Amino acid sequence: MSDDTTKDNWLHANIFPCPHCGTPLFRVDRSPMSDDYRLYCDRCPNSVEVSYYDDVCRHLDEERRADVPEGWPGEVAKGELIEQYLRPCDCGGSYQFNAARRCPTCQQPVVVDEPWVDLSPSINGSELEDRDPTPEEQDVYEQFTAAHIRTRDLWKPGIG
Repeated sequence: MSDDTTKDNWLHANIFPCPHCGTPLFRVDRSPMSDDYRLYCDRCPNSVEVSYYDDVCRHLDEERRADVPEGWPGEVAKGELIEQYLRPCDCGGSYQFNAARRCPTCQQPVVVDEPWVDLSPSINGSELEDRDPTPEEQDVYEQFTAAHIRTRDLWKPGIG
């Protein structure tokens, strides 16, 4: 990675091998410009994305205690509040804001720095490259998101 790329890497993007199976994994901090929460399953590599604008999420904002601070500590509190209303994962696990990230290949836990770090398979090998993905790489990523990131049918029955 060049010095310019390192300076511009404010989301701490990195590719590293899974410590269990060697699959190249891409880790990146969630952008503060993101408009959703990502909670991970405590048993498998699946996750759920909850839009800030989802009706249930907006209702929780209205009900949330006034003393919850803004910024990441507030995001953690909000993520932990959302957990209790989410449907279980298809594997039977629970979505949690602080759940360990898991390798999508071997499903073993992978240590990441903070709860706002996202983990996915690397679509372009083991090097960070400053380029747009090829159509094939984009297809691989879209297949991963379709299989592992729930964006619909999020809430337990009777919620939402």
